Amino acid sequence: MTHSSPIYDLRERIETVRLQLVEELAAKGGPLPPDTLQKIALIQSALTAVREEIKNHEVKVGGGGELPLK
Repeated sequence: MTHSSPIYDLRERIETVRLQLVEELAAKGGPLPPDTLQKIALIQSALTAVREEIKNHEVKVGGGGELPLK
């Protein structure tokens, strides 16, 4: 299913940034820099919040009272 609203675009951008940071961290090897881990944790928190908001607004079978995301 293709979505073209700002919240879905935001989710994709956050996922892209998270993947880039994880790949960058994996390529460096060695000890894990706390600042990079903190960035990943912050991005993961944002991604979780966006995903939860999308899920909270999904249309459910038998539902109908949900407000669609714009």
